[in-house]
Formats: sequence, C-alpha cells, structure tokens
Amino acid sequence: MALQKLKLESTFYHEDVVIFGLVSTLPAYRLSYFLNEGLSLKLKQSKGDKPHHYKNELFYYSQFEFEDEKRSLDWFLTANKNPILYNEDEENRHKENLDSRIVSGIPLVPNLKIMDFFLGYYGEENQSINQNISLLLKDLSYVSTFQKIDLEKTKNIDNLLIT
Repeated sequence: MALQKLKLESTFYHEDVVIFGLVSTLPAYRLSYFLNEGLSLKLKQSKGDKPHHYKNELFYYSQFEFEDEKRSLDWFLTANKNPILYNEDEENRHKENLDSRIVSGIPLVPNLKIMDFFLGYYGEENQSINQNISLLLKDLSYVSTFQKIDLEKTKNIDNLLIT
C-alpha cells in the first residue's frame, strides 16, 4: 500500500516573518553583540542550535534568539554556514567530550549560500523596524553587505523556518 504525501503550503511559514541576509566574517556571538547594541535587542544563544538534515547527516547551525515582549516580536539570528556535525546521536550531543567537527560548504539555505547569517523576526512586519535594521547594517563595518530576503522567491528558505 503506497502512502500518500501531504503537501504543506510554503506560504504558511512565510506569514508574519521578516528576514535579512547578512554577509559578515564575525562569529555569531560577536555579531549578536553588535546587533543587540544597535537594535536594543537581547539576543542570546538558543538552548539548541538549528538542526538540518542533509544527506542522512544531522547538522547544527548556530542560533541566537530573543523574545521581545515590548514590541511583540520574536527575533532570531541563525548562521547559514559552518554547521557542526556531531558523531553521536542527537540525544547525547550535549554531553561533554563528544566527537564533533565544523563542516564548511553546507549552507542551511543553499540558494543563498553567499549569506553568512540570517537576522529575522516573527510578528507583524514593521517598516520602521526594517528601516532601523537597514540603517544599522549599513553603518556596521563588520557587515559587508545585506539584503531583505523575498521569501516567496527563495527556494529552500523553509530549512530556516521549519524546526
């Protein structure tokens, strides 16, 4: 008996999310520091990095989060490159002395492989917040370029949005 696959509408995940792609050589924790300072955020390393399955392997991408109750937004900063591959199963990956390695060349969103990070927020899109983000990113010497991502035209963006 063949199983039927259900197809989810990808626009379901694209509602109420705004994402900027950033190119920066900074490590994620330093970039989050500068974003926190410039945008009055409190991005902190999430309890679990962003998991992604690729060719029967499970990779983890660095992720920072902040629940902004004042503006009713949930912020995130997620790396698009240099994931960690653990040679143990997911349940045991938080134990000490795990065999792990950073893997290059496997972007979370392959169609945007030039981007090093994704900064975004869940909630109603706010043009003044978008403008503040753009102004800050233009002024940060650590960010060489950035762009607002068109979610409808970007393939594989669901890798970033679906956990």
